[in-house]
Amino acid sequence: MTGVKEINISLAGVPNCGKTTLFNSLTGLNMHTGNFPGVTVEKRRGKIKGLENAYLTDIPGIYALEAVSEDEKAAVNHIKGGLSDLMIVVCDGTGLKKSLCLALSVMALSKPVILAVNLMDEVKKRGGNIDFRLLTELLGVKAVPVSALRGEGVEELKKAIFDEIKNPVITSGYENMTFEQIRRKAEYITKRVYKTPKPDTISRKIDGILTGKHTALFCFMLIMAIGFYLVFGILGKYITVFMKNLIEGLSDSIYAFLSSVDAPEMLKGLICDGIMGGVLGVLAFLPVISLLFLFLSILEDTGYMARVAFVFDRIFVSAGLSGRGAIPMLLGFGCSVPAVMACRTMGFEKEKRQTVRLIPFMSCQAKIPVYLLFCSVFFPNHTSFVITVIYLSGIILAAVFAFVSNIFSKTKPVAFIMELPPYRFPTIKNTFWLMAQKSLEFVKKAFTVILLTSVTVWFFGNLNFSLGLCDPEESMLGIFCKAFSPVFSPLGFGFWQAALAILTGLGAKEASAGALLLLTQGEITNLFTPLSAVSFMAFMLLYTPCIPTLLCIKKETKSLLFMLSVAFFQFILAYFISFLVYLSGRVL
Repeated sequence: MTGVKEINISLAGVPNCGKTTLFNSLTGLNMHTGNFPGVTVEKRRGKIKGLENAYLTDIPGIYALEAVSEDEKAAVNHIKGGLSDLMIVVCDGTGLKKSLCLALSVMALSKPVILAVNLMDEVKKRGGNIDFRLLTELLGVKAVPVSALRGEGVEELKKAIFDEIKNPVITSGYENMTFEQIRRKAEYITKRVYKTPKPDTISRKIDGILTGKHTALFCFMLIMAIGFYLVFGILGKYITVFMKNLIEGLSDSIYAFLSSVDAPEMLKGLICDGIMGGVLGVLAFLPVISLLFLFLSILEDTGYMARVAFVFDRIFVSAGLSGRGAIPMLLGFGCSVPAVMACRTMGFEKEKRQTVRLIPFMSCQAKIPVYLLFCSVFFPNHTSFVITVIYLSGIILAAVFAFVSNIFSKTKPVAFIMELPPYRFPTIKNTFWLMAQKSLEFVKKAFTVILLTSVTVWFFGNLNFSLGLCDPEESMLGIFCKAFSPVFSPLGFGFWQAALAILTGLGAKEASAGALLLLTQGEITNLFTPLSAVSFMAFMLLYTPCIPTLLCIKKETKSLLFMLSVAFFQFILAYFISFLVYLSGRVL
């Protein structure tokens, strides 16, 4: 291909057909993929490897050119807007009919189209087959078999793209067809070219247990408990102790070196306490957090997370909410920002806002350093149990809040269409890449937000208003936080260090752990008791989301008032639950 004209190519397809995996294969990029719909909520763009000036755009998945939610509208507008020189419709080889309905609808727009029939490895594994020669003949456009996950058929698809760019083919005859006619045409073509795979009886038997009406929730809790026991118990316990000893030894060595060269006390305090105590103290938990990311990515790669979404869908519908809210809730275990963005899949504004209100109940990964900090000190032999209880508590409270909200709002739930993917063995490349990406994000935060926060806390926590070194309690931050710290006395942590940790957590929840390590010099037992530690973790689970999440809520809902209501409600709820925890502990 020659010339300098930029060629714009778009990937369209039904949800969970492997669009983003194919996008990564064609561009060499590493966009996040998932075994459930709703992962792609924004358009992504990248250059196709080996094709000059050819740029590929991955748009959110849709079933038809009729849009309800914001992400569907964005996809439909992109397809109908004439923004692409070529459309690649990614088809699910295990469910060809529904994909052909979308493909025929796109072809009806008189656009050059190529079909990339994905998941062919799954089709062949189950004894199915597709006659691609006949499929190309019946449709009038090139159809290419691919397995994006394995990288099979990608080069053949590139060649088809190259040929189509040189000699674009626009198929006619579909322009005036109704959707019912398109559906019948798709059914006819499927019958002609498709040898139906054998039913996946093993998956059905497993699903009978993992998604069964009476067993699904128990299985979910059991799987999470086992995973947390392995991550935070058997493996995490020894890794955390090793990392803490390593960092303490490193800090002592640096302090001894600075002392040997007569470094100023302020410099020694800044480096050993401000930076080492804050940033590296939080990084001590990185190996354990990475193991958690690995565990969750394995669940996603096997297809189980899609089952979890299916189970949550039933709970949401029974609470009067849209089952589409299951996906943002799951994403909330990672980070609340993409979880809020995923609410674009909601069909109506009221449903979107109801789901956004539930996302802060999910314990995002940024809160894990705080949990690990307290558990390593007060509950070293029960860390996995405590963290499992925290996660489940957030889910239960979200369910209770959803049911109570439905009593007053009487919202009629909207159906959520979701097809369960087949079970797969997790791929080493995908699971470890996802773990590495999440871990890298954590490290970036440690050396940006947490570093800035730690240095700021050290300066204002060790300098008085005359800018002289002083006792932290008499520092600028100490005096400021002592003014409102009594507010937290009924919760068991009415001291200024805890108040400051809560304040810094508004910027990033990880920063709370760094602030506590910095202000207590690692001697956290001088301030907290096991009961007040549990109370603080309960507060951390529920209190006001971080500022980036709040800004995302404002952007997605287009309402400053709604954002403020979420912030205020979560603070009040966290205060109330934490008070109940502390009061119950005192009484018992």
